[in-house]
Amino acid sequence: MSISTGNQRCAVWGSGRRGTATCLERIPQYHHHSFSWKQVDFQPSSESILIGRLQPHITMSPAEVALLRVNLTLFEAAVHCYNPFFMDYGNNVLYNMKQGGLANSSLFPGIAATKVVWVKRTLAGSATLRHTILDAEDARGVTLRGKRMAVFIRYRAHSRKDVWLAHLTPPFKEVKLKYKNRTYSEGNWLPFVYNDQLFVTYSLCPHRVLSVNPETGHCQLAYETVPARCSRFDRGSATGFVDEHGMTVGVGHHKSSSVWYYHFLFRRLNTPPFEIVDRSADFRFPVWFNARPSWDRIQFCLSMRQVGGSVAMDYSVQDAIALTIHMPRWQYCNFTRWC
Repeated sequence: MSISTGNQRCAVWGSGRRGTATCLERIPQYHHHSFSWKQVDFQPSSESILIGRLQPHITMSPAEVALLRVNLTLFEAAVHCYNPFFMDYGNNVLYNMKQGGLANSSLFPGIAATKVVWVKRTLAGSATLRHTILDAEDARGVTLRGKRMAVFIRYRAHSRKDVWLAHLTPPFKEVKLKYKNRTYSEGNWLPFVYNDQLFVTYSLCPHRVLSVNPETGHCQLAYETVPARCSRFDRGSATGFVDEHGMTVGVGHHKSSSVWYYHFLFRRLNTPPFEIVDRSADFRFPVWFNARPSWDRIQFCLSMRQVGGSVAMDYSVQDAIALTIHMPRWQYCNFTRWC
């Protein structure tokens, strides 16, 4: 259950005298779904990834995801890896990487100092660096005709972004994606492949799908549909996976006026015109920084995948920590009503 006291929200766990209370700052009022997160003290698992003094990528389990107590000294790591994107369901991961440490926060706002790294993880918990994309962030991987690629963003000025495509097989090259009706700043394009053709979801409301020439970067509008329930503030997060009904399930997000991130799942046709047919209720991931929940305003998800009997969502908090959530299938089905 939960109780309110002043400007705090207190979650009470257990019963009777054994119950314990964890109090958090009140999150701005907004109607969104609250899952019943299970409270555990979690330690990095064998899946932790360490490169030098890199802080761990933490996978949260058991499946009922945790309200976590975290050591804020993770912020002192020499390097931060965040915004993970999982390729081929686990071993190959794309990360944003930047220099970390609270003392350097004013020097590294997460823009010019950020690069994307492609690492291959091992069962022993170590990782091998495979490729680096400089001055880049938020890479979403895709495989076209057996070749790995990644759509990412690159800043050309403060708050002005372009979308690029990186070829991740030799000869490595990067091409800027060009669309005549683009806005002054772009991002959150979701790549996918259909019939050996590269497409991107350009926007969710309306749902605009662009065809992409991977050699020249030229894009053109291929399909446009208007979902029955959407907002022009909806943005794409993760392309997602194909479910048992042959539909693609993805993740989207929007921001409140106070810049709190809210997420939703959407389901679209897996064939042209790729129409969005369902949208879930809004939700937020568990609070990570228990002591300072306002630090959890930024929750950004780049990839979602099926792992065994659960749905895994890979995201980061405050551009600092890479996290993976496992939502059990029964919880996914109860939440979406799509099973």
